[in-house]
Amino acid sequence: GTVIGSAYSGTYRWQFLQFGNYAIAANGSDKVQYYDINASTYFGDLSVIAPIAKYITAVRDFVVCANIGAGTNPARVNWSDINDPTDWTSGGASQSDFQELPDGGDITGIVGGEFGIVFLEKALYRMSYSGSPLFFQFDNISRNVGCIEGGSIAQFGGIAYFLADDGFYSCNGQQITSIGSEKVDKYFFNNANIGDIDSISAAVDPERNLVIWNYTTTSGPRGLLIYNFE
Repeated sequence: GTVIGSAYSGTYRWQFLQFGNYAIAANGSDKVQYYDINASTYFGDLSVIAPIAKYITAVRDFVVCANIGAGTNPARVNWSDINDPTDWTSGGASQSDFQELPDGGDITGIVGGEFGIVFLEKALYRMSYSGSPLFFQFDNISRNVGCIEGGSIAQFGGIAYFLADDGFYSCNGQQITSIGSEKVDKYFFNNANIGDIDSISAAVDPERNLVIWNYTTTSGPRGLLIYNFE
């Protein structure tokens, strides 16, 4: 696709979010884009002051962006006004604001729902709505385990599944649980091409209760790692 009048830039994956009638998209290099399914012909800037964000989700009635500014604020979470994805101005009657997370490195992903889980390289935070004056509070879930690549994150039933630098984990927003300890984690790191880890992807098969990771193997072709969460 193209921004009207110019081509999109950057090499990051696009992330998409449905919010009401809007299809919202972020690529880490351009202002967050939107397409109104009832009125738009092209994607365009969500607003004049919409952030540049690498990751995007919805937490309750807010559009939430993370890893902001094409690398200038990689540990920042920025959210819109309540039920208004076009308002990113803090203060006044708006509930839009932002938060810098103090430790854990860069943000590598985010998932939403009734609460958000923010993934950093070496930490996880729970993002919970608290009302005025701060609107959201951020509670550290882990200061040791983080996510090495956002493409490894999948979410189902309020639980997020992801890859850390020592293996696979799940997180319910309160605690993290190792799901690949020893055998599976060793197999993955022995057989995955870590140099191409940014191409990993994850999906959930809800009918069969499966989380499936697709990754490049050391021998060249892509492999699937499948976890049954039942």
